[in-house]
Amino acid sequence: MISALQAGLVTTRHLREALTRRGRCRHRSVIVSSILDAAGGMQSVPERDFAAIWRATGLPVAARQEAVRGPTGRFYLDVWCERLGFGVEVHGIPHLAVEQWDEDLVRANEIVITGRHGLTFSSYAVRHHPHIVMDQLDRMARAHGWEGALAPELLPRSPSWDPEQRKILRSGARSSSVLRS
Repeated sequence: MISALQAGLVTTRHLREALTRRGRCRHRSVIVSSILDAAGGMQSVPERDFAAIWRATGLPVAARQEAVRGPTGRFYLDVWCERLGFGVEVHGIPHLAVEQWDEDLVRANEIVITGRHGLTFSSYAVRHHPHIVMDQLDRMARAHGWEGALAPELLPRSPSWDPEQRKILRSGARSSSVLRS
């Protein structure tokens, strides 16, 4: 499924429609999340969530899918902030395949060789540990001369983003008021 999407044989919309026609199925949310991870761009849930974290840091506007040339060809960074001189990669499920992981390592090395700096976050960290992602972005930006102020109140509020709500959910107190906020 992910390979077909990445190869352009199907679209996210086609896969979502097929899943809808299928009716009830086990692990639907994982399937939907995987489809969106593979789709990339702003249709990607992790990249959309990462954009919210970036905004909450108050960092300057950054380019998305920035082309970088290396001796092995052209590759793209998910986010590149020219003003601060560093970029970010957000890796989802497809990056776990050994071939993709190897390509990711080569690309990361090329970035360092060209004198650029970068951070890499898993889609899991972006979704479930945004405060850690935000902290590392802030520290990287400060290492590159940024002096702005964080705005953690801009982080979306949901159980997966809010540490207090996550504690409540983990403890088993699944009240409807907690899930609605």
